[in-house]
Amino acid sequence: MKEYKLVDNVKYVISAVQKWDKLLIWILCVAVLFNAVFPYMYPIISRQVINCILRDSGYIELIYVTIGFAGVFLLLKIIYSKLNLSLWWRFFYLKNRFVINKMEKVMEIPFDSLEKREVLDMMEKAEKSTQGTNGAEGMLYSIKNSMICVVRIILSAAVMSILSPVIVAVALILSIINFKVVSRAKQMDIELLYEQKTPVDRKVGYWTRVSYDRDYAKEIRIFSLKKWIIDKLHEQEVIALGLLKCSKKNWINATLLNNIISLIQKAIVYGYVIYNTYLGKINIADFVFYTGCIMVLFDTINEIFDIFSTINKQSAEVSEYRKFMDYKNDTIKEEKYEIPAGDISIEFKNVYFKYEGQSEWAIQDLNLKLSRDKKIAIVGKNGSGKSTLIKLMCRLYEPTKGEILLNGVNINNYNKKEYYKIIAPVFQEVVVFAMTLKENVSFVKLGQEDEDKVMSAIKEAGLKERVSFMKKGLNSELLRVMDAEGEELSGGEKQKISLARALYKISVVEILDEPTAALDSLAEKKLYESINELMKKKIGVFISHRLSTTRFCDQIIYMDKGRILERGDHIQLMALEGEYSKLYKLQAQYYVD
Repeated sequence: MKEYKLVDNVKYVISAVQKWDKLLIWILCVAVLFNAVFPYMYPIISRQVINCILRDSGYIELIYVTIGFAGVFLLLKIIYSKLNLSLWWRFFYLKNRFVINKMEKVMEIPFDSLEKREVLDMMEKAEKSTQGTNGAEGMLYSIKNSMICVVRIILSAAVMSILSPVIVAVALILSIINFKVVSRAKQMDIELLYEQKTPVDRKVGYWTRVSYDRDYAKEIRIFSLKKWIIDKLHEQEVIALGLLKCSKKNWINATLLNNIISLIQKAIVYGYVIYNTYLGKINIADFVFYTGCIMVLFDTINEIFDIFSTINKQSAEVSEYRKFMDYKNDTIKEEKYEIPAGDISIEFKNVYFKYEGQSEWAIQDLNLKLSRDKKIAIVGKNGSGKSTLIKLMCRLYEPTKGEILLNGVNINNYNKKEYYKIIAPVFQEVVVFAMTLKENVSFVKLGQEDEDKVMSAIKEAGLKERVSFMKKGLNSELLRVMDAEGEELSGGEKQKISLARALYKISVVEILDEPTAALDSLAEKKLYESINELMKKKIGVFISHRLSTTRFCDQIIYMDKGRILERGDHIQLMALEGEYSKLYKLQAQYYVD
């Protein structure tokens, strides 16, 4: 993976500024100039006041000088405050742009990548780089502060070089040594708190989410998992504490050495000025002026090298952000072929699939053809490959070997977004979003949906009666994340909403992957029979553990360990007296016909 240098990352952030807020550069430059001169106002005022006293100019001139400089200083401060406020909200806006881009990226990376530990760690690091003043936003502040420091150092060095260029050179050399000390400490911090601690933070975040996630709440209480989860969390926090202790020890040592070098540096420069004052080469007013400038120089040198160390850390964070942003997107190819408008067929040809890191095939030597106006049921025990087959069809995964064809053309040769338009899946894991019911069904902005079509889909999905009890009907908010009065739904009701989505979508392929697992057998059978009519002229794919709901299908596929063992309609498979027949008879005592 590409490595990014500090200069590359600074250019990257500056280019983002030029892209999203061109005016920011000019505001930044003006603010830097204003801020750079502030520290010199004090030695300049002090010098002028002392000269007035030494000349015995009188109180009137002294008052005029003091008020004049104070007025200028106050005016500069007011202008800078306005500029600084503008910079603050502009930096904040830019950070949000980076956050939004990261969110978009998360939703664009391949589905199977979300199961990879290295990708999850990469996402965690990218997330850290957009928190607080880390990463790009922090780098913007560091760029601003470093520009201020550069201007101040130029001014101080110009003043101090009048006394002795050698003294300026010595001060700079000692500051460089200090910079190396601080940089080494910060580099170690990056290794400890960014590289090593990130996987720990991800695990802590997981167990923290589990503790308050409602989906886990029942198991936590019924199985008394509180202590178990707290112990898991404690294990990771012990590791995190160890890393933090190492970091703190590292900084104590670095700070001690830093203070010793700074003391030597100040002793040399201040000693030189005091010595020249003692010899009479510098008067009292100039002594006050030079010592003021020396203080500014030391503070600025220490600050800029500290900024350089900080910006190196921020550069590492920006690098992690960029690495994640450079990670391959879910491929959206240019259309080589248009999606067929008429009859379509989907065919699996010698398809094999193996999950990353697994030794066994999840799908092996699969040959299957799905045609329009034909309904197919895929059945089998848990782990037989049913859901994997559906994910392959939905292009969430790509076959390890073999190919999947749409009207004889590999599905990878179609634009993925266009391909998704012809597929309406109802997955086993039901997701309901914290928005209105009609948005959950239509997935379009409020006011742009076809409300009659939404209501028809809800009716066909068997949810009409539940909607009639909702206070705001189709405009009711679901869940109580956004709205305290949001509607809470049962598992079966959530599955019906998922089904309504598929019915609302104009599609050619309807896929139902255990969509009614939360319903009883009778309700499931009744629902399947009602949607059977809706699937005419479509490819219908049903997955169910309950074999009584598959009898109306044109073909039934029985899978085991990723292979198709049996295929035929219900009567044919029962006459075969194979695995399907055995499983059907085993379940028959629970069926209600």
